[in-house]
Amino acid sequence: MSTPRNPNINYAEGWFFVTTQVARNKSIFGVVADKHSALNDLGRRVEAVWHALPARFPSLRQDAFVLMPNHFHAIVQLAPGTSPGATIPSHSLIPGACPQSRTPGACPQGPSLSAIMGAFKSLAAREYLALLKACHCPDIGPHLWLHSFYDNLITSHPELENIRAYIRDNPARWDDDR
Repeated sequence: MSTPRNPNINYAEGWFFVTTQVARNKSIFGVVADKHSALNDLGRRVEAVWHALPARFPSLRQDAFVLMPNHFHAIVQLAPGTSPGATIPSHSLIPGACPQSRTPGACPQGPSLSAIMGAFKSLAAREYLALLKACHCPDIGPHLWLHSFYDNLITSHPELENIRAYIRDNPARWDDDR
């Protein structure tokens, strides 16, 4: 199976916008009410999985995100060679460069964006299957997510701010996007 990842991008460092979609486009994580995403039990569990990922991947820095009823958007920064909890300024949007040295390739490589998103989707699917087994969520089939995910390398501060606004305003656009 081919991958939608761009072979010219280092997916182990940089700022990325990611989106993943629920299988069959089913709204399973909650509803949008009053222009806000109101999560159900599964949605809250999936959100907790997202919040817990930096403990598993110390090079992962989470930025804006939203879990919608049928999809997930997030901005992440992968900063290999940093200590857990370190803050990397958003003005350091230099793809392929180590934030400390500004020299391409100088950072030890951390897990790739695909590895991190794979872990997120797998752990979230576990939550879905546990609730499904207990008859506490709708059955949408054996898979929670579509196979892959969308990504976009963020290369400038204005682009970062635009994507943050897109994520923040996503619930307000729910009815328009349907």
